[in-house]
Amino acid sequence: MQKLRPFRAASQPDVSVDLTDSTIPPRATKAVAPAESSTASPEDERQHWRFTLWFTGSLVVAWALITFYVGFFARDLQTVEIFGWPVSFYLAAQGGPFLFVLITWLYSAVMDRAEVRAGLSEAEPLD
Repeated sequence: MQKLRPFRAASQPDVSVDLTDSTIPPRATKAVAPAESSTASPEDERQHWRFTLWFTGSLVVAWALITFYVGFFARDLQTVEIFGWPVSFYLAAQGGPFLFVLITWLYSAVMDRAEVRAGLSEAEPLD
């Protein structure tokens, strides 16, 4: 096997790496128990998948509305001021990021409950 020689400055010693060296230990991995089969029936899994697609699609539409629709009317909101700043400033600086975090939390909480309900998870739902 060809040995790789890294770039070295004149003051560095000659170093070569043999890629076929078997003394290098394998990468440490955590032992994971094999996944147990779910207790859900095929119909329950199909229903869960339909709900997952619908819910994810709904959140993507909400994300798009927050991102593009509200920004589209930002000029109209510049006439309304709160503490000397236009409302469009507050929507961009605080409202949008807050709603994005809310969407992420909502997805996590609802999907956790849906997986428990469908029998696809052993964990307790988040409260």
